[in-house]
Amino acid sequence: MRETNWRVLTELDLPEVFKKNVLWIYHRFHADEVGLSEREINRVATLMTKWVVERDAPLAEIAADCDDQLGVLPGNSLSVARYLIAQRKWLVDMNQPIEPGKRLILLYSHL
Repeated sequence: MRETNWRVLTELDLPEVFKKNVLWIYHRFHADEVGLSEREINRVATLMTKWVVERDAPLAEIAADCDDQLGVLPGNSLSVARYLIAQRKWLVDMNQPIEPGKRLILLYSHL
């Protein structure tokens, strides 16, 4: 039988960048915290995923363009991006700063 070394982790053991990223996505973990219906979330997620992969543009710019294109309130698409990261539908390196003013690198998308 293999022995397992157990260790208790606290927030003091986590890298600062990781903690900031978790705090940024934390309040968008559940779909009802986004402010859109599930259908609208899916529409935004589909378009934003395509644009995040294809465009060399900051996340905030892509989100604003998505808001305009789909006719949702300003900021809703950025909330969807936070939700997608929180739900791990978008995999990103949580040890790298997530900054809306910069391009977001998706490692993988489950959409």
